[in-house]
Amino acid sequence: MSTEKLPPFTNTCSRCKRKFESHGIKCCDPCRENLRLWRSNNMDKVRKRRKVYRQKHLEEINRKKKLWVKTAGGQKCRTATMWKYKTNLRSEMIAAYGGCCSCCGEREYQFLTLEHKLGGGFKHRKETSGSLGAILDAKRNGWPRDLYTVLCWNCNMSVRFGRECPHKRKNLLFA
Repeated sequence: MSTEKLPPFTNTCSRCKRKFESHGIKCCDPCRENLRLWRSNNMDKVRKRRKVYRQKHLEEINRKKKLWVKTAGGQKCRTATMWKYKTNLRSEMIAAYGGCCSCCGEREYQFLTLEHKLGGGFKHRKETSGSLGAILDAKRNGWPRDLYTVLCWNCNMSVRFGRECPHKRKNLLFA
């Protein structure tokens, strides 16, 4: 396979009808620059036009979207986008509840989890489609501090089923 670039071919600008050398581009450089400037100065018109187009072609857009998601590029993009969304949501949750374990003070992001203070975390996760749904539910309710807190994984496993965390027992013994 050759690594040479394809030679440019002559094309006619779709806006001003001038001839220019192109690699598959439909507009010449001056017209593209003018179009970019017009769009940046008239974003409200552009948004209205896009909204009308989406309403008219909704079925076609959704069909193309579904086809694209099934491709390898669509899967990679979707996975990367979801990973970024989950990471940002978890960071927001941790920041909302103080940024550290409320029992031992652990600050390592990977160790921190959402703890249901009144219990029922398993049932809540089932109702909200997993841990991401539980975090989203907490966010929708304004991060209520009376229902949830952030604990590190060790403390969370220790207090499971109504037991007391060893950190609290240790602090009571040496007080």
